[in-house]
Amino acid sequence: MNPLTASEILDKLATQDTTWQQKAEMRQENKEWLDRSAKIAIKILTTLRQNRLAGQYPCSQKELADLMDCTPPRINRIVKGGENLTLETIAQLENALKIQLIDLKQTYVVKADTSFDAITSYIPTNDGGYIINTTKKITDTSQTHQVQAGNTSYAMAA
Repeated sequence: MNPLTASEILDKLATQDTTWQQKAEMRQENKEWLDRSAKIAIKILTTLRQNRLAGQYPCSQKELADLMDCTPPRINRIVKGGENLTLETIAQLENALKIQLIDLKQTYVVKADTSFDAITSYIPTNDGGYIINTTKKITDTSQTHQVQAGNTSYAMAA
């Protein structure tokens, strides 16, 4: 029986770590929500820091956890940007911190048609008013265009 060389012994002892590849694949597949989750985490941490400097409550992750009736480790997972947040959790965070974490812009999808000279959209706002957005002449009839709210004019609801 031949003795093993040092490299053969190391090859037998070494375990190949493939977890980095699995994590990278998961990150790639879930990139969109992970990026948004990270932005929310940054906004939460920034607000906690601002509260601490201003002497306002909550100013720590523990205080935020107490206010939301959850555990500090859960808040820690949220601020690490790796938790897939539900709308309920986002609403609880917004209420506890008195900030807006997600801005929901209303979008209308319009099928292009040469018969339109202009498209007018009425987009409701949080204060009971609405934004009137007018998009002029659409000439391309082969594509669907997405028209997003603009600040063309502003009116209050009656």
